[in-house]
Amino acid sequence: MKIHNIRMGLATNSSSTHSLIFMSPANYKNTSTDEYGDFGWSFFTAANKTSKENYLGYTLMSNLEQVMGKQNAAVIMASLFPSRGKDFANQLDHGGYGIDHQSMMTLPVNWNGKGIDLEFFRAFRDYILKNPIAILGGNDNDDHAHPLAGSGVHVDMCLPEDYGYGESAGLVARQDGYHWVVFNRNSGAKVRLSFSSKTGKIAEANKGKAPELVDIKITDYCPFGCPFCYQGSTTEGVHADRYKITGLAYVLADMKVFEVAIGGGEPTLHPHFIEILDSFRTQKIVPNFTTKNLAWMNDDKLRPQILDLCGSFAYSVHDRADVAKLNALLEKYKLENHWSYGHSKASVQYVLESGGDLYGVLDEAKKHYTRVTLLGFKTTGFGKDFPTVPEDWIETVKKVQGENGWLNLGVDTAIIQKYGPKIKDDLKVREELMTAEEGKFSMYIDAVSQRMAPSSYCDESLYVPYTSNDLSPIDVETAFQQW
Repeated sequence: MKIHNIRMGLATNSSSTHSLIFMSPANYKNTSTDEYGDFGWSFFTAANKTSKENYLGYTLMSNLEQVMGKQNAAVIMASLFPSRGKDFANQLDHGGYGIDHQSMMTLPVNWNGKGIDLEFFRAFRDYILKNPIAILGGNDNDDHAHPLAGSGVHVDMCLPEDYGYGESAGLVARQDGYHWVVFNRNSGAKVRLSFSSKTGKIAEANKGKAPELVDIKITDYCPFGCPFCYQGSTTEGVHADRYKITGLAYVLADMKVFEVAIGGGEPTLHPHFIEILDSFRTQKIVPNFTTKNLAWMNDDKLRPQILDLCGSFAYSVHDRADVAKLNALLEKYKLENHWSYGHSKASVQYVLESGGDLYGVLDEAKKHYTRVTLLGFKTTGFGKDFPTVPEDWIETVKKVQGENGWLNLGVDTAIIQKYGPKIKDDLKVREELMTAEEGKFSMYIDAVSQRMAPSSYCDESLYVPYTSNDLSPIDVETAFQQW
């Protein structure tokens, strides 16, 4: 198995202690195993076929039972494990412990949340059983490590953690050729990984068959007039047609797009902003948005609706005072700790080289545990004529981070393209956490002008129009595959 890319979302939260150990064949043969019994609080090692089948069987049974009930789960277990399916159901039914929650893997559910993604489970199961992989587990009630933790290549997380079940289950998967994408709708964590192909080789994940993320412009109207705005939006801008955006939600759901980043212009000023958020949420797509407007937070009707429907939002800031303004509102409405499935819904974003106070932004954000996303300067729209202000942002980050050592920071693709090697060397960021190309796993749709492109700031020659009045998955997939 190869993990190609990890996107952690706004934050992660995990107390699980299960691990996968990729071992050399020689060490693997001599590994002691727990073949039967419960995978409880004591350290356990599942290494041979029987013990791994037991662990995977209990994992699937527990996940199925939570999502679709005991009776339906037992039927599926019998089909997947013809010789053992009833055993797993009976043991749990008669007080068997199965697996302690801290050593339990949460499996991806189907797109509609009504069952477990069995195709993913089969691929995962086959890979675990056919390779020299040991599953180590235990608990986090003491500081001792598993005795075999240093005996191979150690992978603590192969799937994003999720603690929701039934309607709140957040983990979903999508197969793109020989690689899989596993996404947590609740926290935003995402992992792109490959199992062995039919030839026994690990496939590279160079491009998705469909976008995982779509950046959508829903309006060109904006009253704020930021002089470096790469969209160049003004009060003369118009809103996209509400029903075209609603139709787009259906199209993207057919393609199993995981999330959308809604922008503008100022998206919160679209007269049908609530309906737009709801249209994507109804289709199981997570709607996130960026904004320069905080007036909606003082509206007792809009605030709860927007926070309930969105996955997260980013407030555009320029200095320390902007960050303080957001956090004052979060505190006023008791939202400073408004955490949902391990992440705060509110973050801030800052455009590098725009002449703002980066140190003040980072320092103020650090005080409130606010996530900051740094954006690369784009030379389109108003940015084409804006005189940029060079800044050594990496040294500023290191300085703020060094003062107590904690900083929740992300960067966009434009920054990775320009500073990738320095980020890797100076900030010690792993390559798997960086994506340097637009149009490979994401795309841009301008619902105002009805055009599509690899990104919202690419060359005009790469834009393509909608091919019909009623956008379809074929239109989007055709455009996406040509970049």
